[in-house]
Amino acid sequence: MLDHATSADSANENWAGVQKVYQTKYIMNKCHPRKQYVNYSMKVGADINNHIHEFKLFLEQLALAGVKYNDDDNVETMLRVLQTLMYQ
Repeated sequence: MLDHATSADSANENWAGVQKVYQTKYIMNKCHPRKQYVNYSMKVGADINNHIHEFKLFLEQLALAGVKYNDDDNVETMLRVLQTLMYQ
């Protein structure tokens, strides 16, 4: 953090440098779980009860990371996963 702050000439420049680095990391940390959510899938031949359990654990991990989804999003994701399996 100090590397980004010490090269600036003013407090505003210091803050802008630190904010740029850490805000980018924060956004990337939010994007990765969202990408995982969108691409969530079930392995062919996997037990549906195990899959539902794993999905619930996945949602808990997302919540801990600050990523929020509502029940409609979750149902849509599960239906998409199941529909994909039907056509494999």
